[in-house]
Amino acid sequence: MSESHLPLESINFVGPATDPEECKKAKVTAKFRIIATTDLHMHVNAYDYYTDQSCTDKGLALTARLIADARAECENSILVDNGDFLQGSPMGDFVARKRVVPNPMIAAMNLLAYDVVNIGNHELSHGLAYLSSAVAQARFPCLSANIFKATRKDGASFRPPYSIVEKLVLDSMGRTHVIRVGVIGVLPPQTEVWEHQNIAGKLRMVGMVGAVARCLPKMRREGADLVLVLAHCGIGTPDAGDADENAALSIARLTGVDAIVMGHTHLAFPGPSYGTGAEVDSNIGTLAGKPAVMAGVYGSHIGIIDFTLERADGRWQISNHRSEARAVAPNTLLGSGAVTPREDPEIARLSTASHEATLHWARKPIGLLGRHIHSYFATVSDSPTVKLVNLAQALYVKERLAGTAFAGLPLLSASAPYKSGGRSGPRNYSYVEGGNMLLRHAADLYVHPNTIVGLHLKGSEVIAWLEHSARIFRQIEPGGTDQPLINMDVPSFQFDTIWGLTYQIDLAAAGQLCGEPRIKNLCLNGKPIDPDMMFILATNSYRSSGSGGFFSGAKDRIILGDQIANRDILIRYVASGAVADPDAIPRKPSWTFAPLPGTSVTFQTTPLAMDHMGDVPHLDLTPLALQSDGFQTMRLAL
Repeated sequence: MSESHLPLESINFVGPATDPEECKKAKVTAKFRIIATTDLHMHVNAYDYYTDQSCTDKGLALTARLIADARAECENSILVDNGDFLQGSPMGDFVARKRVVPNPMIAAMNLLAYDVVNIGNHELSHGLAYLSSAVAQARFPCLSANIFKATRKDGASFRPPYSIVEKLVLDSMGRTHVIRVGVIGVLPPQTEVWEHQNIAGKLRMVGMVGAVARCLPKMRREGADLVLVLAHCGIGTPDAGDADENAALSIARLTGVDAIVMGHTHLAFPGPSYGTGAEVDSNIGTLAGKPAVMAGVYGSHIGIIDFTLERADGRWQISNHRSEARAVAPNTLLGSGAVTPREDPEIARLSTASHEATLHWARKPIGLLGRHIHSYFATVSDSPTVKLVNLAQALYVKERLAGTAFAGLPLLSASAPYKSGGRSGPRNYSYVEGGNMLLRHAADLYVHPNTIVGLHLKGSEVIAWLEHSARIFRQIEPGGTDQPLINMDVPSFQFDTIWGLTYQIDLAAAGQLCGEPRIKNLCLNGKPIDPDMMFILATNSYRSSGSGGFFSGAKDRIILGDQIANRDILIRYVASGAVADPDAIPRKPSWTFAPLPGTSVTFQTTPLAMDHMGDVPHLDLTPLALQSDGFQTMRLAL
């Protein structure tokens, strides 16, 4: 047995220094590195299953090279992941449906010798049985300090709340010591709402800040020299509290927290996506003076926090630190000549069977599509990709409600563009060529494992739904030029449009909460809708559970709740031949912006949109600059 594998108590920690007295007098310093990934979303291989081609900017098989380099640069390190590693790709869906063992992501993490991982909200998206099976294969602890078993009155945790990881470190004089790193994991308490269909009556969540605060004294008593919080959330506002979705800044303020690894929002920190203020420094990567990092999405980055430690009075003290979000493929978007990343062959080999099976599944034809569709303009126009989903949902709900008391009510359908740029970059768009539509295309148009729901709503509630959706747009000053249109704090998957109605969005209005409604000329079959009129709205389980803030009504408003995935409903709809005709998806937009003469706004899209401006003839578009991040800026005259 090598010395590095001996029990800690059997190791003699006196190193190569020849004079013991000199050793005592010398300052004991050591370098220690935290290496972090987050939001891998079951991207093991360097492959984009939606476009069916290899890629160079995501996949743990690529990230593994960065991890190896980071370990080689610093003898003393710990490797962690901050959650959302089991769900979020076609391979993830395939593995979950087939209950593939060994799980390729867990196998890859085992091979890379992760020390500890956090449970993210999407670990629950395929159900508790799948999650339990996956983590049982892990050779590392899977943590969560704010998930509890709802069926237990004794406050039993769902997963261990924290772990004390003991690591051997070499100091600057080559002597060996032990450092005990206390790692705690938390996730947004809103997960209880988001994953209601999978965990209702089984699990409950509490706030992140309070959960961390309760664990800190215990971790210190158990000998933690450093405390690292794996917070599956974003920074949050300065006044974020226990009920907030993003609260990393509030966690960093807690006495006893030494470092934060963030996630969930799919951004890189430190980096240009964040400003720098009194407590958030995005240049050096600190929150409330504590080192913090966020490692992008799909394995696009690794997060690195480096400490310089000094040993004094029997304890390790932090004398210096630095943070870095290191990209797998820096500057490749614009073809700058950067070195093309290479896969780690061992990681890729582990998932070969699942990868090939996923490709076979993803390439299966499901039906004919009469014309090409895309989401390149989905935040500025009525997108055919969203219309297709809405049509499929509407037909399913109509057929299920036939012969019931609800059959005669007006039927509407709500959905959002799931891939429309934003934080996931200029490749995060959907495009489906006319002709044979494949399973991978359906997965691309509907990426989440939601199930179909029908809601019984009043006209006033439908209006409120659309007003809430319009938060994605900034308020625009009439007569102003080239004003940024999109509120980047609202992702496109929160921008629902409703099929079955026609309406305009008034960008000059502040919004309903400010007493200035933005939804104008809302009509059903050309006639203004009555706020007291009743409707059926086809939507999904995520929305009906209250997620996104669209619906907070009583459960008796849910008049249809089949446990059938919206994606499967889309597949059935295409397979029926419903969209084989080029005009089956209406070309006329059901919603537009209210005219603002002399006013223009700007938005970002993929450069591929340049070849498809003719698909939106009702929009007055002018291409502007291609940005360094790969997005194409467009001007829209209102």
